[in-house]
Amino acid sequence: MNKDHIKHWVECDCGAHAISVDADSFFGSIDLAFWQLGSYLFKYSIKNRFLFAWNMITTGRVYSDMVSLNREETQKLIEALQQSLEFTKSPEKDK
Repeated sequence: MNKDHIKHWVECDCGAHAISVDADSFFGSIDLAFWQLGSYLFKYSIKNRFLFAWNMITTGRVYSDMVSLNREETQKLIEALQQSLEFTKSPEKDK
């Protein structure tokens, strides 16, 4: 693993969507890429595979969208996720 660069993959419960988290210490940014057509666990029809390949050829990207965050905005996202996680905590499940 490159010490200046780390990646994480967070997959949707449906198995067909995901978010990749790409941290780059050289640029000081964290990129979130939102994937909608690809997942290594989900098998697609041949038609969808061709559409996915065509999207890669014509647009040069394989994800549906990307957000680049600086350290300040990343901290805001972390706080929002922590607050949301706490808000959705079920008292019955955590006992």
